[in-house]
Amino acid sequence: NFYTATVYEKGAELIRMLKRLIGEEAFAAGMQLYFGRRDGTASTVEDFIACFEEAAGRDLSAFMTWYEQAGTPKLKARGEYDASTRSYRLTLSQHTAPTPGQPEKKALPVPLDMGFVSASGAYLSARLDSATAASARHAIVLDSARAHFVFHDLHDAPIPAFLRGFPAPVALDDGLSSDERLAQMAHDSDAFTRWEAGQAIARALILGEANASPAALAQALGRELDRAQEDAAFAALALRLPDLNELILAAAAPDPEALFASREKLRRALASALRERLTPLAAAASETPFSPGAEAAGRRALKAAALDLLAALGDGEQQVLLGAFERTASMSETVAALEALAASGAAAFDDALATFHRRWKDNPLVIDKWFAIQAAAPRADAQARVERLAAHPDFNLHNPNRVRALAGAFAMRNPRAFHAASGAGDRFLAASGGLAEGQGH
Repeated sequence: NFYTATVYEKGAELIRMLKRLIGEEAFAAGMQLYFGRRDGTASTVEDFIACFEEAAGRDLSAFMTWYEQAGTPKLKARGEYDASTRSYRLTLSQHTAPTPGQPEKKALPVPLDMGFVSASGAYLSARLDSATAASARHAIVLDSARAHFVFHDLHDAPIPAFLRGFPAPVALDDGLSSDERLAQMAHDSDAFTRWEAGQAIARALILGEANASPAALAQALGRELDRAQEDAAFAALALRLPDLNELILAAAAPDPEALFASREKLRRALASALRERLTPLAAAASETPFSPGAEAAGRRALKAAALDLLAALGDGEQQVLLGAFERTASMSETVAALEALAASGAAAFDDALATFHRRWKDNPLVIDKWFAIQAAAPRADAQARVERLAAHPDFNLHNPNRVRALAGAFAMRNPRAFHAASGAGDRFLAASGGLAEGQGH
């Protein structure tokens, strides 16, 4: 479990969630108490949380369950609006599936940051239960298996957003329709809510579960491009569809090849609709001098996302993609252009790879990227390509980074090829001879 999201991401999300639960002032005091009391010591999670209990003056034993209990909680939210009383009755429930050694799961304290918009885009204020003042924001905590909340004085039917700012690492089933999600994409000011709405629509379209059209999603994504000057990094995220690994997990009967085809169909539809907007982004000159700052990185990410989406149009975009590769002034842009050439199926991919290899052949870490880009490329020749690369003079079975770049990228980033119905992908990874043959062992 050393190299998973549990270690790299969940811990940070829990600390961020703790801050929401106890408030900024108590959190800051708890951090100072921790530094003063535990600096230079080998501390445990219990030592850490104890400082916040003392600073906040509250029992956090229930919060410790997040550390002690495996699995991702699934939240279900269902609400009903009564126009005659202008009230909205919300039922929230949570469930964590059994895992080995933990057949019964406890309810977790889950902070939610809620708000409402109407279908026309108006922000809706409401009173929560017995609260006397109306508010457009509602911070609530679900700390039981099931709970009810009633919001009063809503002057229109609300479209609820439950995870504004992503307050908790949970999977949410909110039951919203595609039209309601499109309204969120158009009007909600919270970036996470808009992103999640777009991902949900795209996921449903790919899985054949949505009544929205690709054209409606393209229009919504076009609005994110309109906002790109405010936050290019977010616009880049909005353009990226759910990846194939996620779709495989979401599908009732996963067929990687069929899911890949469905995803590519949607990508082509979006790229066609947004082509005039995407091409200038993809063809933009590299910024000089190079800046590692967040804003410049966001613009590079948006350029990469534009290249990625245009790649769905195939050979017709080869000149745009190749031009982007030839004019890059940073490694991140070079890799993005190469990955787009790979995904497009363009014949120019191999020539670009040769150019890249000649330039960087003496830099082992960059050549790792060269192997990984090819192994992850969702091309028809992926299996044959990784087998050839296993016999390449630069491949070394005794170099962990090189093996990870080839076999790891193939297994983790190329599910279309790795999960091929022939089983060749599994055999390549599993059979020791599959990699060793290229080494003469």
